[in-house]
Amino acid sequence: MSAIRCPDSEYLNRPLIENVEYSIEQDFVHIHSSCTCYIQARCYKEMVNPMQLYKAVSQTATERKIKKSYKRHFKRFIESEWDNYRNSCIKSSSVFDEIIKCARQIQERGLHMGTSDDLKLAEMATLRERYNTFFHGNQVISQMCSIKNSLDDYLKEMKNENDRLCKIYL
Repeated sequence: MSAIRCPDSEYLNRPLIENVEYSIEQDFVHIHSSCTCYIQARCYKEMVNPMQLYKAVSQTATERKIKKSYKRHFKRFIESEWDNYRNSCIKSSSVFDEIIKCARQIQERGLHMGTSDDLKLAEMATLRERYNTFFHGNQVISQMCSIKNSLDDYLKEMKNENDRLCKIYL
């Protein structure tokens, strides 16, 4: 059963909520009052291809005589999914641009008492949910970030003079 919403004109005739702060930039949106955060989101920036990092980790491991296991298939995943990753980044950026547009419209209209009836706020919540789906654990952006973080950790640990790594899993 869907909620019954009042007409937009009725909502706009209600009193404005006081002390709402709007921070809308090209890569960041934050709309909040003293007791409610309506949205806080940051645009995801595409990373550089982690293949160079993969090669650096592999080479450093070889130089330090650390065993390597390839059962996590990082290289295969990076090579096969890089184009999908870039496409997902473009799509997520497009959805974020829609969030920015919607946030600016909300700022122009203002937030009125009874925000559950605000159609633009509901639209922005839907866009935010759509944007967040790009970063679920089973999505290519999340998986690529996880690989990059693992590679960064391996490289950092191997550069440590007192490292205790005996084997890395690539």
